[in-house]
Formats: sequence, structure tokens, C-alpha cells
Amino acid sequence: AEPTDTSQLTTSALPASTSEHLTATDTLRVSCPECVNGVCNYATLRCECYFDSRLGHWSGGEQGAGCTICGEGYFGPKCLQECPGYACNACYGHGTCDDGTKGTGTCTCFQSATAGYWNG
Repeated sequence: AEPTDTSQLTTSALPASTSEHLTATDTLRVSCPECVNGVCNYATLRCECYFDSRLGHWSGGEQGAGCTICGEGYFGPKCLQECPGYACNACYGHGTCDDGTKGTGTCTCFQSATAGYWNG
């Protein structure tokens, strides 16, 4: 269902610096993929994924897919839960978060000379 309020959407356009090569499939695309957790941008024929606390924090549209993966730093079946330290600084910058739709939000602390030896 489409949002009735002014929900934030992530952009699905490829960055200007991308070097992706178009294929015959890309040049003949006439419709969006199924935008499971987003809406179709008919100008780009890519999904713009929902990214808010009501509809979830979704990603994947920028790769030409249908917004079926959680945005980085979010987890849970509806991508509504944020990793510890908040999504923009998952695990407080001292580890990696088990994010994604099947993720648990558990942090695995870095254990290296370059990133540090963290516990907690």
C-alpha cells in the first residue's frame, strides 16, 4: 500500500560515478520491477524504497530490484529495528551488525590491530 502521509523515500538513481554498463534488458525495460516495499519512479523505471519508521527502512531499488532488503543498519522482517549505535553508526563504529530481514541486530565486535580489540 502506498503511504498516505509524506513518507521519506530513498532515491533509486545510480550515482553519476557509476560505471554500470547497460544491457539489452536495461534498454528495453518498459516498466518497474515489482516494488514490494516502495513505489515506482516511472521516469527512471526503478523503485524508490520506503525509508521511514512506519513502513520500514528498505533498500534495493537503486540496484534495479524491488526494495526487498533492509537498509544498512536496520533489521527485522519489516526492517523497522535499528542496530545498536543507530543505523548511521552501527555497533558504535566498533563492530558489524547482523542486519537484514533475517538479522538479529547482534553486534560482532572488531578484533584486529587496525580496527581495535573491542568487547561488549
